[in-house]
Amino acid sequence: MVAFDVNVVAIALPTISRELSSGISIVGWVITAYTVATASLLLQSGKLGDRYGRKRIYLSGFALFGVASALCATSIDVYQLLGFRALQGLAASLLTATAAPLIFESFQENQRGTAIGVNAIAWGVGSVAGPVGGGLLISLNWRYIFYINVPVAAAAVLIGRSVIPGRFNSRNLTSGNRINLLSATMLAGTTVLTLLWLTLFDALFALVGLAVLFGLVLYERRSTNPLLNRELLRNRGYVYSLLALVISQVAIIGVTYIMSYYFQVVVGFEPVLTGILISPLAALLVVSAPLAGRLYDRLGSAVILLTFASLLEGGATILLSLGVGAKAETSYILILEALLGVADSFLWTPLLSSTLRFAKPELRGIANGMTFTLAFIAFAASIAISVAVSASYLPQSVVSRIYLGNFTGLGNSDIALFQQGIARALLTLGGTNFLLLPLAYLLNLLQHDVKRST
Repeated sequence: MVAFDVNVVAIALPTISRELSSGISIVGWVITAYTVATASLLLQSGKLGDRYGRKRIYLSGFALFGVASALCATSIDVYQLLGFRALQGLAASLLTATAAPLIFESFQENQRGTAIGVNAIAWGVGSVAGPVGGGLLISLNWRYIFYINVPVAAAAVLIGRSVIPGRFNSRNLTSGNRINLLSATMLAGTTVLTLLWLTLFDALFALVGLAVLFGLVLYERRSTNPLLNRELLRNRGYVYSLLALVISQVAIIGVTYIMSYYFQVVVGFEPVLTGILISPLAALLVVSAPLAGRLYDRLGSAVILLTFASLLEGGATILLSLGVGAKAETSYILILEALLGVADSFLWTPLLSSTLRFAKPELRGIANGMTFTLAFIAFAASIAISVAVSASYLPQSVVSRIYLGNFTGLGNSDIALFQQGIARALLTLGGTNFLLLPLAYLLNLLQHDVKRST
């Protein structure tokens, strides 16, 4: 459900932009408000799961997601929609903070990578259903993409009550589970301000964001209940795996977002066809995620998979950039999207497993929360970077027209400039993948150190 919602909204943005009379920079926050809310509250949601039982919090997340989805569907302007999407993000944080620990603790150590890989199928199916089924819903009315979540959420609550074991409702009322809303609020503030700078092109947001970040760092250093667990931050294996996962998400999430605009604005396709043409990335993720999990279990390390996938994803994204710039044949673009789906599964599944593997059992809930907090910030950053990079290559008049105004009624010359901006953004995302190679090297050194010490 969460994956469906992320991906279908990406396809729906051009339609929502037209109907609610909002430019790309503002309407892009329909995704960003969701991801920032999720990221900012994930650690607190994980602590709620520890304090009140993961099953209870998990199912509460479904219930709230259904209510928030219904509210999104009734929005009369973009600002209402942004507020209700933030509420959806809160619900998603409850789900995300508890899902992976529930899975991880239900399987033996040599089965956990496979289990998380199989679970990734659910995300992949939602990612495929979002563009394909969502395209059809959007052609009828974009509000249906939110209404459809309501019965799904209700069914999940009813089924989950009887299927998920009651032992996952046990409480752990330790001092390490105290809620820290001040740090969460400051994290949200600095993230939002930085993303506003990247999407609204006003340096004042960057300056205020830096001030808030400075305050957050000072507060965290003195806090007895820090947002980011200090023991985990001293764990090199966890930190390397976490950084690699964050970079991988910065490099991939923006691809779907800007390809939606490429197909609908530059090429002129309808939402239904756009959804179908974007789906190969998610479809190959579905197929290859279990294989990635099994390979991780067999190899016992993410190093080989990380190296292979970073080279594949970086190369495929750069080729996609060249294809978009030249308005290449659709079949060429579909092949590259499929390769990106394979590469993403060989990054996400092993790296998520690796972050949990390096964490102590009693810290896995916090480790999962920290991982997804930064991953969701990476989601939002990827979209903001895509907007900022593509806009930086355009004349100010075109930037104002496309990003801050409304993209309808663009002339051929404006569309051509927009096309080149999209190509530049893809090139930047592709190059980001190569930052993973030093981390693969560090993980490899760490693995050899562990073997020598044992």
